[in-house]
Amino acid sequence: MARYVYYPTRFTAKTPFLLEYFPKGKLLPTAEIDMHSHIHLGIILAGAHDSWSDGYQLHFSSGDVWLTSPLEPHSAIRQSADHEAIVASFLLEDLGNGFTGWELPFLAPFSHGVRERHRLLNSSQRPQLFSLGKKLRDLALIQHPDECSRFEAWLTIHQIYTALLRPFLHAETLPATGTGFERIRPALMLPRKQPGIPVSLETAAKECHLSASRFGELFRTYTGTTFCQYEMRYRLSNAKNAVASSDRPFKEIASEWGFYDASHFLHIFRQYYGVTPGEYRKGKLNF
Repeated sequence: MARYVYYPTRFTAKTPFLLEYFPKGKLLPTAEIDMHSHIHLGIILAGAHDSWSDGYQLHFSSGDVWLTSPLEPHSAIRQSADHEAIVASFLLEDLGNGFTGWELPFLAPFSHGVRERHRLLNSSQRPQLFSLGKKLRDLALIQHPDECSRFEAWLTIHQIYTALLRPFLHAETLPATGTGFERIRPALMLPRKQPGIPVSLETAAKECHLSASRFGELFRTYTGTTFCQYEMRYRLSNAKNAVASSDRPFKEIASEWGFYDASHFLHIFRQYYGVTPGEYRKGKLNF
């Protein structure tokens, strides 16, 4: 079995995303099968490349878009000499943060398997997305971006993702294909379906029609982490957003996102982010 490498990435209120530009001659990483909690949203600006994602080989050419699901194993295989791309990385739970009152179906693309998602993302030519991709590239090339530039990049990512949602709004969800990752996919969505409520290993296993021991084994094999760690990081990330975007008491935020008490929340927060919730709130960027 291939070795999956899990890469944790820490985003903050000031940097809720990462941009990486791949000019001609800069190769996409191909040495390992990559997986992580954050999403990759990429746009091909020139040339072409082939990639592997959860057992399927996909081809992308100029103007095409790719979108990886949280914890979906993937790897680049080959690319053309004139290949050029821009890739944005961010957490699904951070998308739409600050845009209260809007209920966009951000999960819609990830209710589909790899091949169907790829087909719907690239079912038609989208000059608007290609133009937004070039704008994102230009913003990524700014050596010392100020807060306005960072905010503009974050808004552009939202514009791109929102446009990508349209083909999924009325598409029929296809059944799972039976690959290892597809077998645990229903559990990945559970924390997002019932935000703030801790999800047990047994509940997640039942959602996937697996025994707790078999599910735990598969989850660690295909993600490099345990389900309990995964779902706790999801709740913590949302609690972090609540700390940054409000002046609510930490005790209230801790309770809302399923932590035992304020002391437990402070301990976990500091362990993952290196600062206390109070220090984080003082240093936040107001989006």
